[in-house]
Amino acid sequence: MKKCPKLIEETHFGEPFFKCGFTNNALDTDYCDSLCLKSNYDECDYVLDPNKLQFKGKWKEIVGLDHIKTKLIENIQIPFLFPEKKVAPLPVIILFGPDGCGKSKLVQILAEESKAKLIQLNPRNVDSINSQLTDSVEPTIFMVDEIDIVAPAAEQRDLFTTVFRMQDPMISLMDAINNIKNSNKPVVLIGISDNPDLISPMLLKQEYISQIIYVNPPDTDSRKLILKDLLKEKPLSKDINFDELAEKTKHYSIYDLNRLVQNVELDWIKKSWKADAEITMQDFNKALKEINPSISTSILTKFENTARKYGALDKGAKERELTWDDLGGYESVKEQLQNIEKIIKGNVMASKYKLSAPKGILLFGPPGCGKTYIAKILAATTDSNFQYVSAPEILSKWLGESEQNIRNVFNLAKMNAPSILFFDELDGLAFERSRTTDHPYLVTLISTLLSEISELNEDDQVLVIGATNRPEDIDPAFLRPGRLDERIAIPPPDENARKEIFAIHLRDLPITKDIDFEELAKKTKGYTGAEIEYICESAQRAVAIQAMKTNKFTKITMKDILTYLENINPDLTEDDIKSFQEIRERFERRGVVTHIKRIEEISFNDIGGLGAIKEFFKNTLLTSLVHPKEVHEYGLPAKKGIIIFGPPGTGKSLLYKALLKESKANYFIFSAIELTNWFSSRDSRKKFHELLHDAERVAPSIIVLQNLELIPREVAVFITNEFEKIKKEAAVILICETSDLSKIGDILLSSFEYIIPIPPPTHEERVEIFQKLASHFPTEKNLDFNQLSKMSKFFVGADIMKVFRGAAQDAMQRKLAKDSKILIQNEDLVNHIKNTKPSLSQKYLDEFNRQVEIIGVQKLPSKAIKEDPSPYS
Repeated sequence: MKKCPKLIEETHFGEPFFKCGFTNNALDTDYCDSLCLKSNYDECDYVLDPNKLQFKGKWKEIVGLDHIKTKLIENIQIPFLFPEKKVAPLPVIILFGPDGCGKSKLVQILAEESKAKLIQLNPRNVDSINSQLTDSVEPTIFMVDEIDIVAPAAEQRDLFTTVFRMQDPMISLMDAINNIKNSNKPVVLIGISDNPDLISPMLLKQEYISQIIYVNPPDTDSRKLILKDLLKEKPLSKDINFDELAEKTKHYSIYDLNRLVQNVELDWIKKSWKADAEITMQDFNKALKEINPSISTSILTKFENTARKYGALDKGAKERELTWDDLGGYESVKEQLQNIEKIIKGNVMASKYKLSAPKGILLFGPPGCGKTYIAKILAATTDSNFQYVSAPEILSKWLGESEQNIRNVFNLAKMNAPSILFFDELDGLAFERSRTTDHPYLVTLISTLLSEISELNEDDQVLVIGATNRPEDIDPAFLRPGRLDERIAIPPPDENARKEIFAIHLRDLPITKDIDFEELAKKTKGYTGAEIEYICESAQRAVAIQAMKTNKFTKITMKDILTYLENINPDLTEDDIKSFQEIRERFERRGVVTHIKRIEEISFNDIGGLGAIKEFFKNTLLTSLVHPKEVHEYGLPAKKGIIIFGPPGTGKSLLYKALLKESKANYFIFSAIELTNWFSSRDSRKKFHELLHDAERVAPSIIVLQNLELIPREVAVFITNEFEKIKKEAAVILICETSDLSKIGDILLSSFEYIIPIPPPTHEERVEIFQKLASHFPTEKNLDFNQLSKMSKFFVGADIMKVFRGAAQDAMQRKLAKDSKILIQNEDLVNHIKNTKPSLSQKYLDEFNRQVEIIGVQKLPSKAIKEDPSPYS
């Protein structure tokens, strides 16, 4: 080794750093090979090439995990070493994975290679992090070991304080994270955990955690390299086969491999008195019987599912990407979902027609027909993360934990966007609320799920897919516009589909030419895709076992498949199929439902109908927000409490959004569920008080309270008392919306100044809604709005929007097919009106009318009562 003549010395953080004058790359030493850098640049160990750092310096001590080393180098090491580039390091990272896979070693080497100070914290001393952060002036990495104990999920938190006899350290940790993110200091925090599911959901939010990285056990190639590295200075027999050892050590962690080699070396030492003693394959075979892997197949699968859930599974470790060719048959289903796929991917035509993907899709059909598989294909074809959720993962015996679990899965989906959030057996979570009378706490769970779906917006890039074989058990609220508004039936496969399913499952297997796919399809009437897959796997297994016994390779024949087909009866009966067809008629929507792009700002002029109510909002509420001083001068309170009630889809939320835009007020929103849960903790009253205080401080403000029906009496008293504390001259309006006034307690009804019914649109108002929507879509000029309005009796505004979206989809398909009719035709709208079930009925309107009469005119804006004709007379 000699000093490089092209060396340039620089100083960073008071330490010498070196740069190659020929390549202008940084070096990590002042010496180089005697060979010229110019001709041996790629082989030089000292060139600090960001693309090759994982093979340099101390990083060479970790064999494999190149994708993880690259992430840590790019996101932390390079920003630390080159602050002049002004690229901030990722402030907070979680490393998780099985024990013994090198998580702590990765952080230790990262600190050394980054010239950073490493401060290791554990549950007992994590409280000191803020004081150490204040004193830190040099690049620093805080490593918090067992972060799931420091910031545990709710049910473990009391256990922590009992065992460690100290205050909850999560507050200190969250304060430290905020300080790190708001600081310009070169400081990062890396948490180590076995399972992020054990970490508090509060900490896992995007505002705290920058990235979650899965440290996987070594794969076959890595195990081979690790074993070679551990034995590189030992005398090895010629019979040592590292390929075979790598296969035999499946599911071994790095720690397990070290133990294995230690056992082998101990046996070698015992016989090392012989001059020619070598480590043999027999030594390894003996040690393999003594050292078992610490990771089983089930444990590894669980870790990979967790990694997939958090978007932390390395792309190289993912399964083969699925395509629509992997789905046999189901052409109609494919077409509907491929249309959604195009919209998600940003198809130009979809953009021109102002189409965007739905918030949610309901896949319903008998078990075994491929609902989960179809959702996975959609995730693969749209390059979305697939997040699987089942009822047991959500439900918890702890108060409020189930609701928090729901929020957690939605936060994860947003964190890993674009995402498909797949709820299997949705009827286990979204069941009808009428069934919860014996378990009232389940109402809050259902409402939380509803709120999370409703609050998704286009920027979140999350598509919710629910799967069920009992759609009739799902609460109707989930099937309304803006939630799971696309319903797709997944029937048992027809004959053509069964033929394709057989072909797909046998395509990669050695089969004879006598296999008749058409005959197999005819013989499997009533079989599901899962049952056909099982028949193919059974035949494959039987032939393979026979070949292993005889040591003679044979192909799978038609006879092999028929043997298992005859022994497997379909689970679905004729009655089951008939029942499914009846359910399909009730629940499937014709055509493809899509959404018009959500306009962030909406004005009163954009709302069809509701003439007098819009005038009341503008004259009374808007005036209070825009001119609070003038309102107060005339002895009127600027502060107001309002309940808006009416059928779903009639424009309740549009009214306060228009008020928000035209008043330029600050916007606060919270769910009654969250408010109720706040009261289960010690600081709940303080939090709600601060929310109202903030609204008053930054007035004009609009506060929207959702799920009003779920507020218990004691919370209602607290709400009214706190709202009364706001000054009357403060321009603060509290708006509550509900579809059923009968469930609102008397306390709130008597405390609010206005109770405003939002009636369904009259014939004239429906005409206006059709006209306004037509102006936003490419439609022909001669639409018959009068006819369309008469046909859409019992339709609300959301239903009419649905009609336009379906018609827009038809027009777009015609344009793609180069048809001459590229505009939305009157006939398109008529067809979709006929195939759209109205949200309202005469029975519902009668009940709405009864509630209006019970309220009394003193609670209603008199002008609205006087001028608005009855829409249901």
